[in-house]
Amino acid sequence: MSSNFGQAPRITSILLITSGLVGIAIPAHSAEQDIDHFTLTVYSNTCGTQELLTGHYDEALARLEASRVDDARLFESTNLCVAQIMTGHFDSARTTCDVAVKNARSSVAIPYWGARADANQVDVAIAYANRAVLHWLTDDTQSAASDLAQAKRFAPKAEFVARDLIALNAQDQTAGTFRLAK
Repeated sequence: MSSNFGQAPRITSILLITSGLVGIAIPAHSAEQDIDHFTLTVYSNTCGTQELLTGHYDEALARLEASRVDDARLFESTNLCVAQIMTGHFDSARTTCDVAVKNARSSVAIPYWGARADANQVDVAIAYANRAVLHWLTDDTQSAASDLAQAKRFAPKAEFVARDLIALNAQDQTAGTFRLAK
């Protein structure tokens, strides 16, 4: 179980240009409504978050890999998955994103009530949605759609899930971008 138990984890979004995987940090409450862009979501209460948000993906990856104590830590595995995606390490991202999904699904199996139970559902949706972006980047649209369907099942009203579904269905996906969500 994560040492962050009891804290409401903050999630943060980053917008990325797909052609070069160049990141652009976007304020959480941007007036711009980019509804046709993919969203990668990270937790702001772990190491490497500042680097991810400022576009220093290699530094984020190094910090996350150095601090990796246990694959069972949901927030860290989720952020590492995003850092690996952002640095183009798709093979290792695939493994890490799978771990993040497994960790998130395990957290749902623990009986919580109230806000934490709802947060667990969102954690699972985040893990699936991040992995969906990886699938899309590696030209596996069917797996991306499947993961987004799972994300929607766990968090049907989540903005990042709706945004990713719109992006996946957009006619011109090559013009799409990604956002690390807050």
